[in-house]
Amino acid sequence: MRQEAYMRLKIKEFNNLAKERGYKNGYELFCELGGGRGSYKLLKQGLGIGYEMVKEMYNVLGGDTTNRIINFEGGNINELKSKFVEIDGHLF
Repeated sequence: MRQEAYMRLKIKEFNNLAKERGYKNGYELFCELGGGRGSYKLLKQGLGIGYEMVKEMYNVLGGDTTNRIINFEGGNINELKSKFVEIDGHLF
């Protein structure tokens, strides 16, 4: 049985991206994407991030940016895309 890739948010890169886009910090951007305070704290501690949140990042921020801010440990962005249907560059 193949184990699914474990994904982690690259906090430093995410915070840099947030500032580049005019947010005060990564938490502010994370909230804009639909995340909450508790989840962001856990991600900062190294907990894995779920497919639904990474899908939202992909749809809002784009594939290249998502690839920059997510560590697809043992996998890659194509594994994420295989979990969903892609239409016009968006995952559903």
